[in-house]
Amino acid sequence: MWWDIIKNQQQASSQLINLDWEEESIPEAQEDDCLRWVREFNVLIKKFEKISDADFDYETITYMEPSQEHNQIVCQVLDEIKEMGREGKSLFSEQDWFRLGEGYTGVNQYNSTEGIVYTIQHYDGDGYQALLYIKKDGETIVNSVIDIAFPEPFDDYFRTILRSYDGKGKEPNPKYKGDKKAKEMNDILLEINSHLQKLSPVFNYYRDDRSKRF
Repeated sequence: MWWDIIKNQQQASSQLINLDWEEESIPEAQEDDCLRWVREFNVLIKKFEKISDADFDYETITYMEPSQEHNQIVCQVLDEIKEMGREGKSLFSEQDWFRLGEGYTGVNQYNSTEGIVYTIQHYDGDGYQALLYIKKDGETIVNSVIDIAFPEPFDDYFRTILRSYDGKGKEPNPKYKGDKKAKEMNDILLEINSHLQKLSPVFNYYRDDRSKRF
């Protein structure tokens, strides 16, 4: 998966800051500072990482601090995402790539060295993805990613009873992490979804309030 390439290449440069999200504050920003959305997203990713506590073996979690010099580019990308959302062009549930000003490219643009390319995704199902990744002329300028690439990643948080093929499973799940952890994970997943909805209501498609299940 191409996110593995990102993970390997960005470990040294992604500036993963080991701060407690509860003690972290988002810098003051002007209303037109689009990087504020990215910084707030990064805080949520760090919070997710803290709650999950490395429970997932096949995951990519990155939250590179954006540079103020890229604010205008990020504004243009976010504006384009909002416009596509208004037109109902995409649910952003696939790992699709877009080129600024041209829209959907149809091919993976991770290795692109020309222009501004980006991908944004939110998917909650057979795996979990919540991400925004932007490149300009080959340089990564936004790398805010949660990517868990295996089925039902949250079973041990929300499933108290083991699955069964006949749908009548009655055995308790010995790996269930408890109601407190379930609430913490449910709350952060809803926070992430709400944050994405600030860009477009289409992200509501994968909003799942699991508190109704437990």
